[in-house]
Amino acid sequence: MRRTLVAGVAAVILGAGWFFTPSGGRMLLHLVDDSHPRSSFEACPTADAVVVLSGDGPARLRGHRRLPLRRSEAGLILVENGRAPWLVLTNGGVEGDQSRAVAIRDGIPESSIEVVGPAANTDDEARLVVRTAITRHWRRLILVTSGYHIIRATKLLASQAERSGARIEIADFVADSGQFFNKLEPAREYSPNALGLGLTLRATRELIGELGI
Repeated sequence: MRRTLVAGVAAVILGAGWFFTPSGGRMLLHLVDDSHPRSSFEACPTADAVVVLSGDGPARLRGHRRLPLRRSEAGLILVENGRAPWLVLTNGGVEGDQSRAVAIRDGIPESSIEVVGPAANTDDEARLVVRTAITRHWRRLILVTSGYHIIRATKLLASQAERSGARIEIADFVADSGQFFNKLEPAREYSPNALGLGLTLRATRELIGELGI
């Protein structure tokens, strides 16, 4: 009986420890990410502005882009394809300013680009975007972010709009470079470490946000 109990406790500990490894954290993040469908640039509806959330790196010039695209690169393409006349970039550090410079070099008019910030988190981004939308009388937005982040981000943006008394329609567009899905060498990939914990916490935060807990 005692051996069975010890074996059960050990199994639980080992199972929990798995989610402190990059492999375990990535598995959770994949589950969240894969739950949201992808859309093509052509199928994306038109809107007043394309809003790109920070967190995936600044856009690269056209000749240096490789699939999968970063959020900022997908946002540029949406504007270039006529999905919206405005490009809004959030500045989580300097990412927004860097993407703005690339957008201008790619031919998007400087007068059609809005960089909002500083933004320390998605709540800040939602508040700044809604404030800008109200100022410019925008009613429809295309929100560009990662698949694992899209539902929570959309809910935060919609909630902020409601609190502000604004009627804003939000269409989402998934784009992500996959930076959190690149595997490490086996010794680090399957060992508990800070990266594994970070990935698990990221996935958990998104799940909690989706469920509204």
